Amino acid sequence: MKRFYTLFALFLSISFTTQATTHNVGLGGPNGNTFNPANLMVNAGDTVVWINQGGFHNVNGSTSTFPSNPASFGNGTASASWAYSFVFSIPGTYSYQCDPHAGLGMSGTVTVNAAPAPAALNPGDIVFAGFQADAPDGFAIIPMVDLPGNLDISFTDRSWGPSSTNGGTFDWYSTTGEDTMTWTTPAGGVSAGTYIRFEDPSSGSDALIFGAGGTTVGSLGGISGSGDNIFCYLGSIPNPSFVAGIMTPRSNNINLTWLTSGLAASTESYLPPSLTDGFSAFVMASAHVDNGYYDCSLSVGDTVTLRSNIYNAGNWVTDDDVNIAGSANWPACNLTFGSAPTTSTVSFSTSSQSISESVGSLALTLQFSPTTTADDTVIVTLTPGIGLDPTDGSTAPAFDLITGEILIPVTAGTDSAQIILTVVDDAIVESSETGTFDITYVSGGLAAGSNTSVAITILDNDQVIPTYSIGDVTSNAADGSVDSALVYCAVEGIVLGVNMNANGAQFTVNDGSDGIGVYSPVALPGFTVNEGDEVRIIGSIDQFNGLTQIYADSAKVLSQGNPIPSPVVVAALGESTESELVEIQDLSLVDSSQWSGSGSGFNVDVTDGINTYTVRIDNDVDLYSMPAPSGTFHVRGIGGQFDSSSPFDSGYQLLPRYSADVIPAIGLNEFEKSIIAFPNPFTSSLKLNVDQTTEVRIWNTLGALVWSGEINGEVRVRTESWESGLYLIEFTSQNGSETHRVIKR
Repeated sequence: MKRFYTLFALFLSISFTTQATTHNVGLGGPNGNTFNPANLMVNAGDTVVWINQGGFHNVNGSTSTFPSNPASFGNGTASASWAYSFVFSIPGTYSYQCDPHAGLGMSGTVTVNAAPAPAALNPGDIVFAGFQADAPDGFAIIPMVDLPGNLDISFTDRSWGPSSTNGGTFDWYSTTGEDTMTWTTPAGGVSAGTYIRFEDPSSGSDALIFGAGGTTVGSLGGISGSGDNIFCYLGSIPNPSFVAGIMTPRSNNINLTWLTSGLAASTESYLPPSLTDGFSAFVMASAHVDNGYYDCSLSVGDTVTLRSNIYNAGNWVTDDDVNIAGSANWPACNLTFGSAPTTSTVSFSTSSQSISESVGSLALTLQFSPTTTADDTVIVTLTPGIGLDPTDGSTAPAFDLITGEILIPVTAGTDSAQIILTVVDDAIVESSETGTFDITYVSGGLAAGSNTSVAITILDNDQVIPTYSIGDVTSNAADGSVDSALVYCAVEGIVLGVNMNANGAQFTVNDGSDGIGVYSPVALPGFTVNEGDEVRIIGSIDQFNGLTQIYADSAKVLSQGNPIPSPVVVAALGESTESELVEIQDLSLVDSSQWSGSGSGFNVDVTDGINTYTVRIDNDVDLYSMPAPSGTFHVRGIGGQFDSSSPFDSGYQLLPRYSADVIPAIGLNEFEKSIIAFPNPFTSSLKLNVDQTTEVRIWNTLGALVWSGEINGEVRVRTESWESGLYLIEFTSQNGSETHRVIKR
């Protein structure tokens, strides 16, 4: 399920100065061994949150690794399932990497611009009162506060949101190909309520101004008749401080409101997180139109009432065929702000909102009409709906996990407050989740308004993790590199051998047809390596020195006590023996001094008199501390490879699992001769006879263990209840292991 990040992240905003922004960077899981986005541009004071969606990764931006970084940041050693945040306060360019995967190019940069100057305007201080996409293009605004003199206010019809042109980040859809206009207010300023209209000139490049003085640079002459938006902001394109927004749905009614999922386009936009639909932004019609203006049905009242009336689509005159006789004929709707009643009402600005989990945050706005005159308190209660669990998050101010209440202190002079809802983009496939925020208490100086509830919907964006057979993901290209590199998937198989990584996990699984290495730099949660367990592994396919592995994020045991396949006797090591259980017979050491018992493991050369093979003794197997074998012996183990350069066609090894995998050649023949299982076929009983202490296990053809025990001499096993069919008997002693097949009639 989606989680409201780290105990349920709600952020109260009662002041209206420019606020720092939070930027999310995904890594691991569906992103593979990459940071997404890898290159990010932020402002000083912004927070970057890295979210590990799968795999063992870390963030290392330390000055010891990157001396040119203005400051160090990072979250320590690699681990799974984490989120790490850092506030960048010093301008400059910061480099960072994931230490385990730096060699695979898993790195990124954060470019920190100097923070923009505090905004002279806040979201909602200007409202749009007209929108004209048919020539001459234009728009109208009304400031809801007095505008200071010589203030630069900019407007653009660029879209906002992730797209193929900006690397998938939440930024401008494109910084080219769209228009931008800047209006500098006259020296004496502009009074609140003044109706101001801008129009594309018939000649020249700067927009015409009606209703106020000042100067303009540029014009919005390219507003699209196929659907478009206009944003009002202070600052620059790289560092905007948004004040207002307006949009008309795309032609053919493909998208009727602000985007919440998918990619932005020149005619479709997300709503920047600092703006709230219905308060500081507006959709002027429920279907596509080219032009529209506020009908001035109400021009006297308090700020909240007037704003709500202007941003009600029912109070707009719209047209999709002509230009409504031109914007010059729009009513010059100058507003008069009347005295406020003594009691301020509080309402949500909208009754429903939705968010895709990939977007990250959503603003819920409480409006106070008129502005509060004293300190008051509002309590908003969250009620979870379908699939939503409030214990998976937190609130700021504090969220009561039992009652669901959010206590919101309101200071005198407040006309709005925001609750910022932040969700985690998880990797779980699920249906949309719902919940409601209700105003459940207001203190004596307030009254509940007309809209005391807002319903939220969190839209899922995840994909199913596919399960492949091992053979489907272990095929190689001509140079020996794995074809399925970075494929994120699940595989299933039987564990072979022991864990060869004391600090993490390194073992082999085989699905009966093919094998693959499993690797994790840290211990897999809730999982212990046991030979014979059937397991499901989820992770990314990759290669280490020619050996195909799945870099595991998780492992789950499906069944236990499964039979281990008999080793295949081979005379050569190669791609066909990689991650397979094989045996090479009649071997002897080439140089016994290679059996050093030192380091993380050691290699020894063995020969059958014709060929020489490399045997790798890992320090996690019991052979590591045992003396070197002498004479002639057989070796069983897992086929491996250690080839550091392309083409990956050499460096093949054999890795014994334990001491029983090195078998004296003479002792094995004697052990084979000593085993007796009779009669064969059998009916009601089966006699087993050995001349040394031997562990015996018997399986049916379904893989179920039907009998086991340690014997020395003759033992009679009662078999009346066994089904007719084939059975496998495994005999294991200090001299090796043998498998016999018997049949019950």
